[in-house]
Amino acid sequence: MTSDSQDIFRIADAMAGSAAMLAGAGADPADMARRVASPGGVTLAGVEVLDEEDALTRLMGDTIAASAARNDEMTRAFRPQTLPQEQ
Repeated sequence: MTSDSQDIFRIADAMAGSAAMLAGAGADPADMARRVASPGGVTLAGVEVLDEEDALTRLMGDTIAASAARNDEMTRAFRPQTLPQEQ
């Protein structure tokens, strides 16, 4: 396995572990992140940036809205009868 594929495997493994912890605990993701982050550490510094003015919430909302808009554009282009046409 190359270093890149090993890195991807490690990231995926960490994400799976985090998802399992979150599902098992039934906890709020932000609370869980703060519990596992070292006080004053790099992870907490990153989480604080994402929490500022709901940056992560806005980013996710913008990302989903852009994806949905592009999906509608592609649907109109390839299956124009399936969506109402824009005026």
